[in-house]
Amino acid sequence: MARALASRANPLISSLPAFLTWRGLGFRSICSGRLGHLSSSPEAQSSPGTKFLQTFTEEFQVGSHSITLETGKIARFANGSVVLAMEETRVLATVASAKGDGVLDFLPLTVTAYALSSDGKQDPDVMAANATSAALMLSDIPWGGPIGVIRIGRIDGQFLINPSMAELSLSDLNLVYACTREKTLMMDVQAREISENDLKSALRLAHLEAVKYLEPQLSLAAKAGKKKKEYKLSMISNVTLEKVKALAEAPIEAVFTDPSYGKFERGEALDKITKDVKKVLAEECDEESLKVLPKAVDTVRKGVVRKRIIEKELRVDGRHLDEVRPLYCESGNLPILHGSSLFSRGDTQVLCTVTLGAPGDAQRLDSLVGPSTKRFMLHYSFPPFSINEVGKRGGLNRREIGHGTLAEKALLAVLPPEEDFPYTVRVNSEVMASDGSTSMATVCGGSMALMDAGIPLREHVAGVSVGLVTEADPSTGVVKDYRILTDILGLEDHLGDMDFKIAGTRKGVTAIQLDIKPAGIPLDIICECLEPALRGRLHILDHMEREINSPRTQEDRNSPRLANMKFSNDSLRRLIGPQGATKRKFEQETGARISVSDGTLTIHAKNHTIMDKAQDMVEFLIGREIEVGGIYKGIVSSIKEYGAFVDFNGGQQGLLHISELSHDPVSRVSDVVSVGQKLSLMCIGQDVREHNHRRSYTVSILNSLQLSLKATSTSPLEEGKSSDIHGFSPPVKPPSNVWASVGALSNLDSEFEESLAKEDENQETPTSYSASNSQATSKSNKGAKEKDRDGMGTSARSLKLGDKLVGKVHQIRAHGLVLDLGGGVHGMYKFKVEEISKWVKLYKLSVLASLLREFQLWICWRTHNAVAAIYFQAWQALAEAKASPSITNKHAHSASLFRGANERRELFSRVSLVYDNLNDLLSLGQHRIWKRMAVSWSGAKRGDSVLDLCCGSGDLAFLLSQKVGSDGQVTGLDFSSDQLSIASSRQRSRACFDNIVWIEGDALNLPFPSTCFDAITVGYGLRNLLDRQKAMKEILRVLKPGSKVSVLDFNKNTESYITFIQEWMIDNVVIPVASSYNLAKEYEYLKSSIREFLTGRELEELALEVGFSSAKHYEIGAGLMGNLVATC
Repeated sequence: MARALASRANPLISSLPAFLTWRGLGFRSICSGRLGHLSSSPEAQSSPGTKFLQTFTEEFQVGSHSITLETGKIARFANGSVVLAMEETRVLATVASAKGDGVLDFLPLTVTAYALSSDGKQDPDVMAANATSAALMLSDIPWGGPIGVIRIGRIDGQFLINPSMAELSLSDLNLVYACTREKTLMMDVQAREISENDLKSALRLAHLEAVKYLEPQLSLAAKAGKKKKEYKLSMISNVTLEKVKALAEAPIEAVFTDPSYGKFERGEALDKITKDVKKVLAEECDEESLKVLPKAVDTVRKGVVRKRIIEKELRVDGRHLDEVRPLYCESGNLPILHGSSLFSRGDTQVLCTVTLGAPGDAQRLDSLVGPSTKRFMLHYSFPPFSINEVGKRGGLNRREIGHGTLAEKALLAVLPPEEDFPYTVRVNSEVMASDGSTSMATVCGGSMALMDAGIPLREHVAGVSVGLVTEADPSTGVVKDYRILTDILGLEDHLGDMDFKIAGTRKGVTAIQLDIKPAGIPLDIICECLEPALRGRLHILDHMEREINSPRTQEDRNSPRLANMKFSNDSLRRLIGPQGATKRKFEQETGARISVSDGTLTIHAKNHTIMDKAQDMVEFLIGREIEVGGIYKGIVSSIKEYGAFVDFNGGQQGLLHISELSHDPVSRVSDVVSVGQKLSLMCIGQDVREHNHRRSYTVSILNSLQLSLKATSTSPLEEGKSSDIHGFSPPVKPPSNVWASVGALSNLDSEFEESLAKEDENQETPTSYSASNSQATSKSNKGAKEKDRDGMGTSARSLKLGDKLVGKVHQIRAHGLVLDLGGGVHGMYKFKVEEISKWVKLYKLSVLASLLREFQLWICWRTHNAVAAIYFQAWQALAEAKASPSITNKHAHSASLFRGANERRELFSRVSLVYDNLNDLLSLGQHRIWKRMAVSWSGAKRGDSVLDLCCGSGDLAFLLSQKVGSDGQVTGLDFSSDQLSIASSRQRSRACFDNIVWIEGDALNLPFPSTCFDAITVGYGLRNLLDRQKAMKEILRVLKPGSKVSVLDFNKNTESYITFIQEWMIDNVVIPVASSYNLAKEYEYLKSSIREFLTGRELEELALEVGFSSAKHYEIGAGLMGNLVATC
């Protein structure tokens, strides 16, 4: 009914009261036979003596919202009814009670709230609570109210009163608070690690605002309220209570003072005491006492426990008031699952499991307001066996739903954002044994299970329940004395006054739920409970982190896989098939699920085996883009005199020319390959030809692949060893090409240095590029020019050992580059992979091996001549460095070259023209991936105002521009005007939003007001600042509360082999390459700046020291780079 009546712009709904009025008047008139006396206007006066539709209204202001309470128009037969209005949202609350003369232990009462209309701006839950309080005030039902309920949010450190749904989506706090004029009744909190001090401020503000609801309710009740019914409480007589106390108090106290009793042993002992008392009363024929015996015994038990806690500060299990029960943590106990954990606290035990699903598995919600899907779900189950009861498991009850929702809120705060982790996540918590605080145990177990599943949580989350025992004045209810209990038992929850469940991380609170038994608790006591809860939470986190302190990173055969692949729409249509038939068959055969959106194919598989199978089938159905330099499997479809045609998956075809079949001459194609034969071939080129179809006047592009078989096999020249050329033996017959190779990589180890020295002795001159004229001749080519296009020509006959040549990349082969040396002469530039492998084996540096393999594959993939030539020049300079060791020796004294700010500014100005090219060259293009990661970690989103500090030529600023969109603002600040000039020119040539402002300024004295940026990035800048602490303080000053700074830079690794790799790369790659641009001195500064930089741990400590609430340093790029993420 609520959903049917809720509408934003329905004229019928907006006039609902008048509509009901007409229906009511017409029906009543017809039945009474007085239709002729009915007025034509609903507003006409009724007959004298009749009060019809008399309404009473109270209007008041809370925060920025105007609120109206109205009664008398709708639901007039209910014992009490109120319509509460806030803007265009209307909520109706009604209360009704049943009549009865019998003595009952509960009140037959029904409270119902309806959302009559909703504008979608407000969650009507708080409105419903206030409307219900007002309805009870109007009714004749005994009621100790009124109460006020308020919602508090916080954006950028500023608290909001009754925030809208849009504001809540940006808020780091969602606090619902209920109170009377002096005491707290209830609170429910969901937060993003709010500190205890900030939470206290929010609670005090909530109390001040909530009491504003009280006076309007009292005023409305004075106008239209009914007289309250008289009632008589069913009480245990003092005579009966004293008799039971005399019989049971001493045995009960003996049980509660014996800490050896467990939950069930204690329960059995208390049951025996009750039976003994019942037996005595039965012998005395005291029927009155027998009727109330269970309540009387419970009252005695309550008195004994509370007295012991108040007077002796001891609990039934022997613990001190702030002591947590023994803990046991275990993760990965169910290895077949994605994630699992077992958490025990005393006799309470929960088993948590995690399942990962595809984005399409997100739960669909059908709620009045809020999101339409939910990607994180936590299901809590409390089976009967957990308390040794007989029964069967049915649907979830309200207790299970409530506990699960609380734990879900607690863990949601630390989940990675959806763009970084798109999986749907389900946590299932099964209570194995219960003795209090199972919901908080679920938080602890769920956090460990999520990390066991490899989900990158920011922090562990733990929870603890805090109890309270008070001693109050019976007449006034004023609390005279109280004791706060940490980690309460089930018995303490039952006999105490409060169950205060608090969950959070080391940095702050993420969820709270407060349940109390008396008619309110002073707010000061509630705030005091936050401190012991924090101490207990930190104690639990220590144990959890000893079991698992970071997300699992190893590959698991059972871990789900998610892959995104880009295809043309035509290709994706082939995969979907007619009416989705191909897609359904695909999912049935592979076990994977696929979805298509905007040219992107998303594959979700249960494990890597299924993912591999799915990707293979996608390749079979669609094919993959054939790239020059790549090796692909194909099947020979036909053979011609000039070669063979080979088919690839997806309907692609290429020509394997007869000249590319073998290194040896081939007379017939069929001697080497046959139809149907499977081959691994390298694509060595693509012929693109345009054909004009005159009839249709259209142009079609024919793309013919050029393939090579011999490029994937070993050349006969690669066998053996020559004294003239590294790694090659004299050929059987003179070759038609000139072969060349790179010289030694480095003199790193004495053993390796000796082997290189022996090879150097065989050469006349140690050079980076050598050629043999004794084993090379050139074929005569018609039309060959004496000089190449650069004006430099050569001849194979004129080449001498040790000559330095300049060549252009002609072709890419599996093991090197074919270079055009001019004059029709070609040379082979070999990748010295075998020497790299030997070096890696000697030093056991698998990380470097991975980087070098990545370099080789990358250069094979990139076929643009300019790019390949740059890398050729880089490796040529690398080998020259061996012949000129003085280049790297100067670096040992370069630490003091650029100490001042002016010197560093001049340095970056000098390198500005080649800065971007060298970054691409020296990082193999990986720096762009790292920068995208830094921007993602900054938390920048659409509409934000962000700062790129030390922006340089603007790489990060351009990425931020895309992130914040046209309605956002990006400010790029740098101290080098030359770098800013390049950034500005790049902006004019790039397709980015016109939302970037470039400012020349000082990072140590930022020209911005405080709290003005939503996110800040620093790319390779913090390391170069003279005062890093001052820079971080400035960043903290201009950041809005709750925002982040993402600092990308070189990683000063504590692992010696990573440091060795860094310095080796700088000495033997970076500086030699920079020297070719006359910038060796500028790049010598790099190694000393890394040495003087801070480690990841030190960066975290620096951020926390200057005032950031949290800081986390991530190692990326195989540990060579690092990224600090600090939250304000």
